Amino acid sequence: MLSFVAIYPRKGWHTIMKANATIGLSFTASLLLAVLLPPQITTAQITVTKSHMQQIMNVGHRMHVWGLDGSVTVNVGQKGGPNIYDFTSLSQPAMGSPMVYSVPEVPSLASRYNANGFSFGDSPTQLEDNPVLMFQGDTLLMLGVVEINSQSHLVQHFLPTPIYAIFPAVMGMAWTQSYEHRETTYVSGGIVAVDSRHTTTNYTVDGFGTLRLPGREAACLRFVARDIAPGTNDLKFQYLTQEGFVFEVWCWTDQPDTGIVTAWATRLIMKESLVGVSGEELQPGDFVLSPNYPNPFNPTTRLAFSLSKQARAVVRVFDLFGREVRTLFDGEATTGRTHQVVFDGAGLSSGVYIVRLESEGRRAAQKIMLMK
Repeated sequence: MLSFVAIYPRKGWHTIMKANATIGLSFTASLLLAVLLPPQITTAQITVTKSHMQQIMNVGHRMHVWGLDGSVTVNVGQKGGPNIYDFTSLSQPAMGSPMVYSVPEVPSLASRYNANGFSFGDSPTQLEDNPVLMFQGDTLLMLGVVEINSQSHLVQHFLPTPIYAIFPAVMGMAWTQSYEHRETTYVSGGIVAVDSRHTTTNYTVDGFGTLRLPGREAACLRFVARDIAPGTNDLKFQYLTQEGFVFEVWCWTDQPDTGIVTAWATRLIMKESLVGVSGEELQPGDFVLSPNYPNPFNPTTRLAFSLSKQARAVVRVFDLFGREVRTLFDGEATTGRTHQVVFDGAGLSSGVYIVRLESEGRRAAQKIMLMK
């Protein structure tokens, strides 16, 4: 249903959509969160309405995103219900708080998309690989995907415009969408690349039950979007609640629809009012790798991490092909303090890199962007 990327999986939206061509969003935390959700357990089927989703995608407000990039083993649960969808063991580092902008508020989008559409980003001139969506009647439409920065504009239009959600969402819904991605890349106002490819996706609401995250539970629907070959090869599980948040698991289509899967990203997206000013991490403890600053950067940026107990920790930097390019920390890390590390990208190419913290079998990751 929802899906955001960039602050969400970097392999998402246009990168995922290029999966077959390049193996290249959408809807992404010590609980310092001032989450206002009352704990509740229910096994009743629920209905998720358009207003529930609009709480999250509210123009003029921020969304809060947590998640993990990199290979992780996850139990996505079963079809039918009632089921327990338990993700309490997953670390979910904070990934950002993008603003929801209407199309007219973003100069690069105003002439290219319906004025009732919206997208997400750090600013109207920095929308990183995120969808352009629009509520229309009882549907959520996906108009395209954009990546806007100071150097270039990548604009995708989806034709015919696919229906990405139908409201009210209830157990048993299913539909299939086929559409073309028409992609144009602009640099300095001129077209430098044009591409086109097709996607066919099966959408099903196939399960219900209780979603469990660190410290919170809520009734949910399980929504599955599976791409069909040939084309892109994305498999996404979403757990939709009425409480103003959605949890996502991203896989490739070689993974099963139930039970244990190997995911390449997870995301938790919350509406602005659920997170207090002190909310930074959604973690099963104090195992934290904080976002880097500045980001983008050239050539240095700083990150901080902490552990729930004294232990050996390793902080390494990888490129998007999984190749290690730097080790930032390798040693004993004490508890009760924040450890600072600095990454110097001198000698490396511009692009996206992944910083990974590992300690005693636990992992956390942050995406960073070197822009020279």
